[in-house]
Amino acid sequence: KADKAAKELKKKEQKAKKVAQEKADKAAKALKKQQKKQKEIDTAKRIAERKAAEAKAKKLKEAEQTLKALEMKKKNAVVSEKRSEASIKAADAEIASAAKKLADLKK
Repeated sequence: KADKAAKELKKKEQKAKKVAQEKADKAAKALKKQQKKQKEIDTAKRIAERKAAEAKAKKLKEAEQTLKALEMKKKNAVVSEKRSEASIKAADAEIASAAKKLADLKK
């Protein structure tokens, strides 16, 4: 009887170990899956941040080019004397607007 009880106890212990191992394996697999998902999310965030930075840099460059072009336009208007006072004021307004846009983009 003692042998039988010892065998059954040993069987129960082995089964409990097996169940515990299966639970541990399942938990490890779930953790690995969660870590993989988090890595994918982090990668997507980095890509989105990079794209946003690239888009901002592109807008910044365009704004700088626009400002340079408008400054050249004003210079030409002043130098040529063909431009009226009104066109110079309009160019000033365009430059102020472009400069404000550039400053806003640099924020």
